[in-house]
Amino acid sequence: LDLRKKFAARAFALSASYDSAIANWFTAQLGEDKPVTTRVYKPQFPLKYGCNPHQKPAGISSVLNSKLPFDVRNGVPGYINLLDAANAWQLVKELRE
Repeated sequence: LDLRKKFAARAFALSASYDSAIANWFTAQLGEDKPVTTRVYKPQFPLKYGCNPHQKPAGISSVLNSKLPFDVRNGVPGYINLLDAANAWQLVKELRE
């Protein structure tokens, strides 16, 4: 029964994503405002902890069928580690300009 529920959850998530893409295509063809869309996220990895060590761990997810823009090379990062990395990348981009 658990396996069936798991497969059903995946099927409904994929179906919702597909229905959203169809709705966006039709509204674009009609020249109307885009409707509310559904995004399906796939959990990638858990974080060591949230903003503070006493908080419940968070996780990183990506939009279904897309790759994360980074790789974790060693260990399990925390939320602050990811914020530091994102801010450092912004500085690197500024230096290139």
